[in-house]
Amino acid sequence: YITIKNRDDIYKGEADGYEGDENQYYEDKFNQSSKYESWMPKTAAERRKENFGVTRSITFGRVYDSRDNIYDPHEGKRIGYSVEWAGGMGGDFDFTKWTADWRYYFRAGGESVWALNLGAGYASGDMPLSQRFTMGGSDTLRGYEDDQFRGNSMLKATLEYRFPIVKKVQGVLFTDNGYAWDKRHEDEFDMGLLKNSYGVGLRINSPLGPVKLDYGYGEDGGKFHFSFGGQF
Repeated sequence: YITIKNRDDIYKGEADGYEGDENQYYEDKFNQSSKYESWMPKTAAERRKENFGVTRSITFGRVYDSRDNIYDPHEGKRIGYSVEWAGGMGGDFDFTKWTADWRYYFRAGGESVWALNLGAGYASGDMPLSQRFTMGGSDTLRGYEDDQFRGNSMLKATLEYRFPIVKKVQGVLFTDNGYAWDKRHEDEFDMGLLKNSYGVGLRINSPLGPVKLDYGYGEDGGKFHFSFGGQF
């Protein structure tokens, strides 16, 4: 498949209700914040330029899918590769981004399933915050905040054991592993920074569509995650 992107990220100003807060990253007052690090751009204008602007890119991808059911797979695999190139079509950013995703499904007796998801990504060039790899939240690293980790490279691994409870309700035991490395201040693919979590969940086939409810436990404690949509 081929995807063409034309995205414009615009800075609108300080977040409502937080005017005057020194933690406003895109305002000059952040320079005096205790969270300011030496690797960060020195002025608010530089920080805005780093993360806001027009991204124009083209993505080439290939997917092989042999799953027996795309919504609730019990057997098969889905393997996807993609490369995204920004810069040759105008815009404010110039980067190349490679992504690979592997998903495998194995029957564990009856309707129970082992599901494995592995992923890797790497990007080079000038890439805004909105286009970086993210880890954390209901889809990647449960037990952590949504998009808690962002960077230009990432690894992820999830193993789930799925089993039926009652009609239209499925239980899940899982473990998540992964991280997104920010090359501005971290060594890329430093395995010592990988995060881990484990937990339990429910999958409910409701009249409004699939519902996911998970409780994940990471290094900072536990966290509930609620979302609509199918699982990987």
